[in-house]
Amino acid sequence: MLDRLVSRIGEWEKPSSHGADIARSAVWLDEEMQNASRVLGPGAQEFMASFFRELARIAGDADYDPARPKAHRGWLCLRSGEWAQAEEAALSIPNAGQCPDALHWLGIARHRSGGLDAARSVLFELAMREPSRFAPVLAELGDEVLDQEWDAFQDACEWEHTEALAEWFPAWYLVEYPAAAKELEDLIFPDTSPGNAARQVLRLIDLERQGICNRLIS
Repeated sequence: MLDRLVSRIGEWEKPSSHGADIARSAVWLDEEMQNASRVLGPGAQEFMASFFRELARIAGDADYDPARPKAHRGWLCLRSGEWAQAEEAALSIPNAGQCPDALHWLGIARHRSGGLDAARSVLFELAMREPSRFAPVLAELGDEVLDQEWDAFQDACEWEHTEALAEWFPAWYLVEYPAAAKELEDLIFPDTSPGNAARQVLRLIDLERQGICNRLIS
């Protein structure tokens, strides 16, 4: 298996700087990285990092193309394990806070470099803007604490398909863990029912801090 992997990687050729060529090369390398994981385990990323790093160099500062997200430097830097560069590239995307790909990459990069506290607000924003991507991102992160919180949310919900309703997770989280309000105050809430609910919970928490508990109860 290792011999085959080395032989396959030896066939890799640098693509042109055209987005379609970079995307094809990135998909091919990503498949080989999955094969490498079966042989090398956690060492697969280090083994493949130089190839993704070279692709990121070729991609340079090319504009983000939603049709080819794997051709963007943000995604490529994640694959090479360069968290700071991935975050910088994701933030360079116009309206990054409303772009699911940018939020995804930011969440992964910040979690890898700074842990859950650093990534939570971005991950919650992703949950509200692109709920179908939230559970797969959790699987990618493998964060035990966040997984437990997500399981608790699903257990508390009466809905049958909670994964499709991940946009409600931030509001539920704030009710369950109001102490986290400070780290989520800068969150950009979408103008949706789940976004408005989370925003209102933050307001109630702020009132409670001011000692207006009796008014809240009434």
